[in-house]
Amino acid sequence: AFWVGCIREDYQMATLRKRRLKYYARIQWRDSSKSLKEKQIPLKTHLKSEALVRKAEVERYEDDIKKGEDYTVEFAWLNDDGKTKISRRTVQEAIDEYHVVKDIRNQRKSTIERSKCGLKTLTNVVGKSRPVSTLNDDDIEDWGKWCNSKGHSPNTQACNRAKIVAFLNHCYRKRWIGNEVYFPTIENTQKEIKYVNEFVFRDIMALDTVAPHFKRAFFLYLSTGCRRSEPFSGEVLDNHLKIKCETAKSKTTRYVKLTPVMRATVLEMRARCDNQIAKYGYKQRSIEMRYGKEFKKACRAVGIEDLHLHNLRNSYIVIRWAVTGDIMAVSEEIGHANINQSMEYAKIPPMVIAEEFPIYKKIIVERLKHKESSNTFNKMLEGVNELKSGLKDTQLKGKALPLLT
Repeated sequence: AFWVGCIREDYQMATLRKRRLKYYARIQWRDSSKSLKEKQIPLKTHLKSEALVRKAEVERYEDDIKKGEDYTVEFAWLNDDGKTKISRRTVQEAIDEYHVVKDIRNQRKSTIERSKCGLKTLTNVVGKSRPVSTLNDDDIEDWGKWCNSKGHSPNTQACNRAKIVAFLNHCYRKRWIGNEVYFPTIENTQKEIKYVNEFVFRDIMALDTVAPHFKRAFFLYLSTGCRRSEPFSGEVLDNHLKIKCETAKSKTTRYVKLTPVMRATVLEMRARCDNQIAKYGYKQRSIEMRYGKEFKKACRAVGIEDLHLHNLRNSYIVIRWAVTGDIMAVSEEIGHANINQSMEYAKIPPMVIAEEFPIYKKIIVERLKHKESSNTFNKMLEGVNELKSGLKDTQLKGKALPLLT
């Protein structure tokens, strides 16, 4: 009886179940951790005689079914070919199922699209039809070599790596892959902060080849620190642009102060966007990206290749840091999710920024003088406190010394 019990625990034939007039074949087994697993296969019939025949077919492929979710058995009565087929979950199928889960979790479309871009670099190396269960450390090494051959920067590789690691972890949790895949971190991802100084911006604004509308847009980005899409996705109030948490990169709501001129520029940009969508059927993202392309063309026209529209936001950040000296306040103002990100800007000396933006030099110098005066006063005060603590309760030849008050 003991041996019979062991056999029944390790190996059980499929059983027949009936639900709502339809028959199902139920298979139960225990995995390597002794957890009970179960899978039910619809037999697509209400006739018991036919159900028994199909149950016998299920039992033929019982071992393949127990191999896990990596294997898929398509029975003849469940497909159009009329033949039973065994297939393994491919990398692309796993990616598609992974993104369905992300969509169910209400992740942003932009987040899912970015994930698709990152995982496309993986399928470029291992292929789409490769069984997902066969992914291993060697594939990651091949991915790194492929990225280097394509000239991807360390930052690009690190961004794509994050998407691939999240996908591999999902596959491991779903047991589509048997072992965790080791993916080392990408080194040298720290990049220099680039911004558009006053001299370059003046040269751009003086170009005849740049349309006035785009010049006004460039000035808006420089004066507000907005990201490229925010003038289009934000809510225009009386004198503020409300960046909602649903669309903000940091997922927090913030308010951007607008002057009447800035507010008019935002409305002009949005009206142009609506008109091009209605007239030509353009996508909003394509219209937004046009501003980046126009700025890039303008930079090339003044002889600069390595600047982008986002660098106008960097200009706003370094100016605000140099003028206020309060990187915490600047971090909240611009919507950085992490103060460490803002601290990189604070490493730039204020006087360097003052030379790059002469229009703000007087304000920056005055702030630094005031700060120096405050520091001198604080040091003097500390000296007095030290002297007071040193003289307190001290006596000389039986005579108490006068205390400083």
